[in-house]
Amino acid sequence: MEEKKILYKVIEIMPVESGTSQTTGREWKSREFVAEEIMNARYPNQVLMRLNGDDVKLIDGVNVGDTVELGFNSRVRSFQTKDGKTMHSQENNCWRVGLRN
Repeated sequence: MEEKKILYKVIEIMPVESGTSQTTGREWKSREFVAEEIMNARYPNQVLMRLNGDDVKLIDGVNVGDTVELGFNSRVRSFQTKDGKTMHSQENNCWRVGLRN
């Protein structure tokens, strides 16, 4: 089965954030960027991607407006609010950024 390849245009690249985990005491860093699918021009999807740890370097050399091919995992986290309501959030963790011409 052939892997589906979707190309994205980079819309925005945020700065690297870093700190120390309060629970483990370990250093962490992450970086987010916004990319837009270019395959469906009528209703383009935008996605917020997160790079973690040493992967923050994957976006180095990429500029806003560049076309990229992304490898990422998407997951939904569920959590309880203080009033007991169940909420969900989606997280897209990127592990490959391939610059395309």
